[in-house]
Amino acid sequence: MIRLRKLGSVISEAATVQPAVYRLGGKNGEAVVVIEATGADIDFSGATLQGKGAKPWLRKGMGIQLRNCRRVTLRRANVHGYFRGILAENCREVTIVDCDASANHEKRFYSTPEKWDRRDWIDIFQHDVWTQYGSGIYLKGCRDCRVISCRGGNQQNGLILDGCEECVVSGCDFSHNSGWGIRLWSSSRNRLIGNSCDWCVSGESEHYSCGNDSAGILLVNACHHNVIAGNSMQHSGDGFFLTADLAVERSDHNLVCHNDGSYSPHNAFESTFCTRNRFYGNRACHSHYGFWMGFSRDNELVGNVIEGNRASGIAIEHGQRNRIIGNDIAGNQEGIYLFRRNASELPSRGYVIEGNRLQGNRAGIRLSETTSVRGRVNEFEGNEEEVRVEEGCGRLSLAGAINGAPT
Repeated sequence: MIRLRKLGSVISEAATVQPAVYRLGGKNGEAVVVIEATGADIDFSGATLQGKGAKPWLRKGMGIQLRNCRRVTLRRANVHGYFRGILAENCREVTIVDCDASANHEKRFYSTPEKWDRRDWIDIFQHDVWTQYGSGIYLKGCRDCRVISCRGGNQQNGLILDGCEECVVSGCDFSHNSGWGIRLWSSSRNRLIGNSCDWCVSGESEHYSCGNDSAGILLVNACHHNVIAGNSMQHSGDGFFLTADLAVERSDHNLVCHNDGSYSPHNAFESTFCTRNRFYGNRACHSHYGFWMGFSRDNELVGNVIEGNRASGIAIEHGQRNRIIGNDIAGNQEGIYLFRRNASELPSRGYVIEGNRLQGNRAGIRLSETTSVRGRVNEFEGNEEEVRVEEGCGRLSLAGAINGAPT
């Protein structure tokens, strides 16, 4: 059993840390504990690393850094008060389990309850900007790693995967953060399963609603073939947010299923500028929009529950070849709203709308500047208007869209 006595302690083999509270302040770029090991089990036994900095934006350094590790398990570490709680770099087959990396760095916010301050906006696209945000756990360039039953709240960000592949995040709680619960950047073939990322939100007040691009789960730029399943992302800025900087690379072929992104002040689910993503069996209720999917192509929305949103249940701007099948869509402004806003942008066209139940919406389906839509065996009940077709629509096959009549 070892006792941690100084900044920069190195662990290179299996070890058990003596349970205690270690008050070891961090320095920029330095870690209290550095792990460089292969085939080792390192058990912190519930020991706590406690950094300095009462104000969250002044917290520095790292609690634990895993560097070039292979087949290492880190257990039962509590890490608070640092810029990054746990950082794993260039690791393979590393497991971080039952660790608490809460109450670490958070950017300083300037808004008051009466007035929003634009300095509070959180950058999601510029790598050299957002990597300067703190987090509970950060995996960089890792492969085949697992984060299991960990916690990370009351800070800016819970968990970040940066350039990671084939990793699993399961059974974790990254709720109550002001930025993101879980964020992926250029990370593919990962699985996020059964996590809580609720109340990850900032920029909200009785006097304004901005969101600051906060989200329960966020995927940006070259995130492909990930599975996002069974997660709760309620009350977050956006529940789930998938997007891309078109100058970099889209995020495509992701499976998003059986998640709950409800009660967002903005979008329960947002997916923009990306293609071939599948949304199956999710709950998108009591938000501003259920699904906002601008410039999305070749996506599938199947079997989702989309109820009680203040604007549209599903809104797709400049979308193409999307399939909307078998969803329960009730009590929204529009159940499904497909449109083109700007004539100089991509056309809105090529939809299949089939087997949906549209109930109690102001308009069941609303189409504007949209062509090549095929509707079949949808059920309409209690909508103020079943299908609203506005200017610029053509080549529609919606005669059979109502109450199950054949097309």
